[in-house]
Amino acid sequence: MDLYIYFIYVLYCLCVDKFHPIHCNMLAYSSSKGSIRLIDMRQSALCDTHSKLFEEQEAPGSRSFFTDIIASISDIKFAKDGRHILSRDYLTLKLWDINMDSGPVATFQVHEYLRPKLCDLYENDSIFDKFECCLSGDGLRVATGSY
Repeated sequence: MDLYIYFIYVLYCLCVDKFHPIHCNMLAYSSSKGSIRLIDMRQSALCDTHSKLFEEQEAPGSRSFFTDIIASISDIKFAKDGRHILSRDYLTLKLWDINMDSGPVATFQVHEYLRPKLCDLYENDSIFDKFECCLSGDGLRVATGSY
C-alpha cells in the first residue's frame, strides 16, 4: 500500500463578513490577501463567485515578506446607507465606494510609523493584532483602534 501525502495550498482565508444594511441578499467578505468581495446570495448560496471585487493593486517592487500579513483585512463595515465599505488592515483604514471597484476613495494611514519596525512586530507577534473600525451614523466620520 502506497502512502500519499497531499498538500493543500490555501489561496486566502476568509477574515470578516458583513451583510448589506439594506439589501439582505448582498454579503461582503474580506480576505487575508487584502481584497473584499461582494456577492449576491440570490445567484448562489455557495459564495464561490463574486459580483464585485475591491482590491488595491500592489506597486511594482514593493512586495516583501510582510506584504500579505499587513494586507490582511481585520474588519469591514458598511455605511448606514450601504453605499460605502470601510476596511481596516494592519497599517491603513480604507473607504470603498461599492459602485467604483477601481480602488478606495480614501486611504488613511494609521500605523505608518510602524513600517520600519515590521521585523520586531513579527518576532513578538504584534503584527498579527487585529483592529476594528466603525463609521458614524451620518457616514462623515470614521474610527479605529491603535496602540
